Amino acid sequence: MEATLRSDEALPIFESAAERFKEVTCTGLLNWGNVSVCVAHKLLDDLADSGADLGDDLAKRAEEAFTKAEARYKEALGFHPDYFDGLCALGQLEFERAKLRAKLIVKPTPPPPAAGTGAGADADAERAAVEAAAAAQAEALRAALAKVKKEDVEAARAHMDTASGWYKKAVAAAEAADARRLQEQERRAARRAGKEQQQAAAPATPEPQATFAAQTRIMEGNALFEWSQLLAAAGAAEWRGVLDSAVALFKAAACSDADVRGALKNHTHAAELDLGPEPAEQEQSAAAGGEKQGEKGEGKGKEEEKPAAAAKGLPSLDKKKKNKK
Repeated sequence: MEATLRSDEALPIFESAAERFKEVTCTGLLNWGNVSVCVAHKLLDDLADSGADLGDDLAKRAEEAFTKAEARYKEALGFHPDYFDGLCALGQLEFERAKLRAKLIVKPTPPPPAAGTGAGADADAERAAVEAAAAAQAEALRAALAKVKKEDVEAARAHMDTASGWYKKAVAAAEAADARRLQEQERRAARRAGKEQQQAAAPATPEPQATFAAQTRIMEGNALFEWSQLLAAAGAAEWRGVLDSAVALFKAAACSDADVRGALKNHTHAAELDLGPEPAEQEQSAAAGGEKQGEKGEGKGKEEEKPAAAAKGLPSLDKKKKNKK
């Protein structure tokens, strides 16, 4: 041991150990900051349960908790300026401040039941309980949004601008972390290939996995999705464009079309979105149309080319069209 510590190989070991301690320290500071955010949430949840309005004193106490969290997150960045978890946390913190400034106080509802392994009647009961919990949460959100005032939402914009800045830094840091992780995976794959066969061979391709950048974009997309609901509640026409931006982030994060469509259906202003038919209905309609066209064209010459079918993908967010009278 003593000989190793005095050897030329010791310095890289020390540097690696120091980096590991930095990572552990950053994680600890992040979680410490998260505790302060939980304190603020508890204060606001208790207020919502009481049915009272948000007063200056409680708003100040919640902001003090947010300030403590911000200090811990920034302390973590002092050790690692590109610590993307800390950058994401700062972006989310500004969104929490935006909701506080907009006085969006949502009454907490019982959480949905934990996923089980039941079948038959048990599975049906579990599904019904989950749907009931989701409906209760949606109703609580609508009730809270109905109380927000336009001037409070306008005052919250500065926090959303700050959040956007933090998320941009977080995405850049996450992309760099993804690149480093991929390089390390390729090196490990090459070493394994070298051990398994002496002759030169292409290294195995690492299995695809969720990227840090995708996780970061989803977080920002969720914040914009909720912000669009606040803007819509305040009567701001730009809520639709903000929702478009959220969907773009979900797409960039490789979220499935079904998941994005499901989220849009749960938007508080989903009735104003032209989501189009369900994918299954669209496929059935296309199949039926194809059969009719085939019957119609029997015995005839070459038919005229039909225009290409609309590409399947995310639903349109255009304003819902009204039926003409």
